[in-house]
Amino acid sequence: HKRTPNRALPAPTHLASPLPTQHSPPPRLAMAPPADAAGLELGFVSKTAELKTGEVVAYLEKGDRHAERTLLALHGMTMDRVSFASFVAALQIPDGVRVLIPDAMGHGSRLGHAVSLGPKYAGWTATERADDAAAFLAALGDVRGPVDVYGFSMGGATALAMAANHPASVDRVVLLAPAAAFTESILSETGRGHIRFNYQTAEQAVEFLEVIGVPAALARAGAPAAARER
Repeated sequence: HKRTPNRALPAPTHLASPLPTQHSPPPRLAMAPPADAAGLELGFVSKTAELKTGEVVAYLEKGDRHAERTLLALHGMTMDRVSFASFVAALQIPDGVRVLIPDAMGHGSRLGHAVSLGPKYAGWTATERADDAAAFLAALGDVRGPVDVYGFSMGGATALAMAANHPASVDRVVLLAPAAAFTESILSETGRGHIRFNYQTAEQAVEFLEVIGVPAALARAGAPAAARER
């Protein structure tokens, strides 16, 4: 494995050109200017790790790498390690715990790699992201024992899948608003054009609320307000 510290905390990678048309060249990927010192002020150090696949993952680290306990923090969709740092810092983790915040598949430093894969990109399911998180820990090679996993939104679903599919790697799981409704069946429906989350009417909102686990009576009561917000 390879781990190299970076001098500056980079901001999320973004597309530097519009979406391509039939006659336009592929979009160029550019790194935004370095972020301010906010992440560093929180005590994190910016580093990278190389997976067995050759993909390089940027992550934030805090604490002693030889600590007995490690907290793996998994951010939500459209976030990255930088934007999630304040969420993790708010936990006020004791100094004796090592904290790791990697970019998720297709996010932050990993956006360029995901775009380059095109339709071959994997990372839409919690299972795929859980396997990737386990691969990240393996790439570091110096994580002691099973880790505690803190997951927010999409990261919460990843944390649950990691605990289920990689039990030897996980001790405890802490969930903040886990996006557990992003099941493989929902993803399959979305691929067929049935996008439950894109509701526009109260009736569609009821269907959406029920599928994510809201009791039927509460779904019917809350649907009109949810539809109005759209």
